[in-house]
Amino acid sequence: GKAFISVSLFTKADNTKIDAYATAISVMPKEKAFAFLDKHKEIGYMLMTQDKKVHYGNLEGLVTLEWLEKSDNATNAKTNTNKSTNTAIKSNLNQPPCTHPNAMKK
Repeated sequence: GKAFISVSLFTKADNTKIDAYATAISVMPKEKAFAFLDKHKEIGYMLMTQDKKVHYGNLEGLVTLEWLEKSDNATNAKTNTNKSTNTAIKSNLNQPPCTHPNAMKK
């Protein structure tokens, strides 16, 4: 089966390239994926394996993680409307809205 149930990659490089890398990593064996990411320090990552363990690295200068205590409540999904396109934008704690380049820095 697949080694990862979630793959998130972060970089300042081309979005098309990082999307291709995320797809490739999602189907690689775990050891090969970690070897690839260890070699490519310009790619930050957060991966969740089948056993629900979170693995992350190479994040400095790309994103800052803030972990909730088990007693903290996660935020509920919120829906806003993009006024210029009249399109619904759904956001939650797990994936902030990416309509602004600085959104992922928060």
